[in-house]
Amino acid sequence: MFSLLAIDPVAFSIGSLPIRWYGIIIATGIVLAFIVVQKEMVERGMHPDFLTDLLIWAVPISILSARIYYVIFSWDYYKDHPGQIIQIWEGGIAIHGALIGAFLTTYVFTKIRGVSFWKTADIAAPGILIGQIIGRWGNFMNQEAHGGPVSEKFMETTIIPDWIMNQMTIDGVTYHPTFLYESLWNIIGFLDNDLSKQNKKFEGLNVFSPNILNDYTSDEVLVLICCLCTAQISKQLYKMGIRNYYSVYHLDMPEELRTTCVQTDIDVQDIEWLVNRVEDDQSRELVKRIVDKRKVGFFDYTDLRENGSEYFIDDFFNKENDEVFVDGGGYDGDTIEEFIEWTKNRYKKIYSFEPQKDKAELIRNKLWRYDGKVELFEKGLYDSATELSFCDGNKVLSGKIGEEGATSKIQTIDIDSAIKERVTFIKMDIEGAELNALMGAKETILKYRPKLAICLYHKPMDMWQIPRYIDSLVPEYKFHIRHFGVRYAGTILYCNV
Repeated sequence: MFSLLAIDPVAFSIGSLPIRWYGIIIATGIVLAFIVVQKEMVERGMHPDFLTDLLIWAVPISILSARIYYVIFSWDYYKDHPGQIIQIWEGGIAIHGALIGAFLTTYVFTKIRGVSFWKTADIAAPGILIGQIIGRWGNFMNQEAHGGPVSEKFMETTIIPDWIMNQMTIDGVTYHPTFLYESLWNIIGFLDNDLSKQNKKFEGLNVFSPNILNDYTSDEVLVLICCLCTAQISKQLYKMGIRNYYSVYHLDMPEELRTTCVQTDIDVQDIEWLVNRVEDDQSRELVKRIVDKRKVGFFDYTDLRENGSEYFIDDFFNKENDEVFVDGGGYDGDTIEEFIEWTKNRYKKIYSFEPQKDKAELIRNKLWRYDGKVELFEKGLYDSATELSFCDGNKVLSGKIGEEGATSKIQTIDIDSAIKERVTFIKMDIEGAELNALMGAKETILKYRPKLAICLYHKPMDMWQIPRYIDSLVPEYKFHIRHFGVRYAGTILYCNV
């Protein structure tokens, strides 16, 4: 235990009004970011007042959206303390929410002013980085947005000063000072693909071509991606052999999503079978790279991420005039809407399965829109009709079947028993129950050979066990695999005949 006292979050008071370090630091970050971006905008030929006019809208909207984002992901607390939702002076804003607010505001503002959004975003990127580096010290003052608990070995070997580790000791537990890691990385310069910026100075630091990374080994360099084109840049770095890259998105990721996915029981023969079974080179390469990430537990998958629809991909699937769609994992009805748009409203029937009561209610409240063509089952998909333990989801994670952390019981049903007509498309995103649910759809798959879009990431061995099972039913299926998530969640198998 450290002997120092925790830092008082209140810097000083003006009468009865406390002025907190958090606000001072956030304001400092905004001012410095403004100075840097303003200078660059003028040099790039933009009107001197453009940034000021933009910030009049962007700053309050970003602060509001940052607070909303924080409250949403901490709803388990705020639902019992609603009066504290507006108490932003107590701390509690999230960079992701601020970036969303800034993105939307900037997009609308540039459209109104007739200015290129991408040029504006490009100029603003260094300012975002500077604001993030400084602003994270506000989290330090409030003892929030820290990492997980540190190990005894870390405490024995760390060179981080006691006054920092003391501030990260909360209720007797010492946590990783992630704000410090984010703020104090040694920045040797900026990388930019824009030839006009290369070999120049920006805020005293050199701007290099990304090719300079070829002068370093992969262990000698760490790249922080702070622009909007995260997936594109990370793919470029990966091709260059750089593995130590991170995006701003991951640095303040909610605790529930910081799960690493280390897998030690990967069977080489299973992977070789899958690589040979898929139809295209992109799928083959994707499988190999996912395996590489799983072996070390690397959760940043932005270099693998696809854009566009997750389930309805025209390159894989042909639309029919009388589609009958099974939505396994209805959630809030978002996939129903996407399917209807994909078919241009030319479908026969949708069967939605959602066991979590609050999510099912969201779907039920929309049924009036669909003229009786959507049928909701407030049950989970499985291999038979039974009752199972269920862990309700929240704003971050979806609910799932299982004893661990179970909060309720749900009824399940199998597709073969529930649906008595020709099925043309089955989608499953059901938190690890996909293989069992496919077994419960055996007769439907054998008889109708529907299009399939099945998630492969909820259980470690789903990636090959699910394709093997489907192959055992219909060897004629063509397999394609794509990944849509910024982390390990998001790998989907597409099957068509």
